[in-house]
Amino acid sequence: MKKLILALFLFGFSFLASAQNNIEEKEGIRPGMRYEYLKKIYKPKDYYKYSDLYGENLFSVGLTSLFIPGLGDNLVDEGLRGFIKFGSACALVGADLILNSYDWEYCMYFEFAIIGYWIWNVVDSIRVAMVKNMYFTDLYSEYGVRFNIAPTFSPIVTPTGIAPTAGLSLSLSF
Repeated sequence: MKKLILALFLFGFSFLASAQNNIEEKEGIRPGMRYEYLKKIYKPKDYYKYSDLYGENLFSVGLTSLFIPGLGDNLVDEGLRGFIKFGSACALVGADLILNSYDWEYCMYFEFAIIGYWIWNVVDSIRVAMVKNMYFTDLYSEYGVRFNIAPTFSPIVTPTGIAPTAGLSLSLSF
């Protein structure tokens, strides 16, 4: 029974280790890359949440951008982009208030444009966070420390015959 539990335990570690090694590495990445270059390498539709190494999950970025336009971009170190989004939203809302005071008959269409801009702001902030998360995951896998655990099974020769042994192989790469 103990051997069965040990074998299942080691099999579980081998499955986790193989799942970590399936992460595809991108060529040409280096520390400090800007988003304008990252969006050419990473596509948000390829995003798979295997980790949020960058520290910001997509929900918090989207939620902050929903309440204050551009704040989600500031969370993922896109300060200028966030400031421009915030300034644009303020300008649109200010223009809407001014046009409403003159009873302009097309204000309703302008307000739909503001709502569309607000939704685009949230979606774009999430897309930026996806690209940044993929970049930092690949960056840490290339420049960080890798730690793998894999099971080992091997026969050994004993005075009574051949006995199977099981163990763990630890690998640390810099």
